Amino acid sequence: MTAEAVSSRPIREWLTAWMIITGDSPETIAKGFDLDAAIVAELLGAEPPRMLEATVARELCIKLRLDPIELWRVASAGTVGPCDWPVDSAMAEVSRVVPCGPIGVRARSGSDGGPRS
Repeated sequence: MTAEAVSSRPIREWLTAWMIITGDSPETIAKGFDLDAAIVAELLGAEPPRMLEATVARELCIKLRLDPIELWRVASAGTVGPCDWPVDSAMAEVSRVVPCGPIGVRARSGSDGGPRS
């Protein structure tokens, strides 16, 4: 039997945005939110996991004070479980503040990909 899982992308994007906004290192983020440093490092690493076990995603949401529905679509959020912990609605906005697009994709400088004049 396999454990239920959700995409790690939304939580990676949230952690990346937090890192960009605050300048915090992965170690500082882990310590500040009382998260497992290895999980944070893995999520922010060069080869992050594609999926997270639902129990791990739930633990991250609890400690980050995020409602799963703010990160994942309804079906995936339901896999994480009902939000029965205190949330901070401002925390959900963190990943929306950084206009970076998908992870690993950079906007082009000019319309043809070259530098702007």
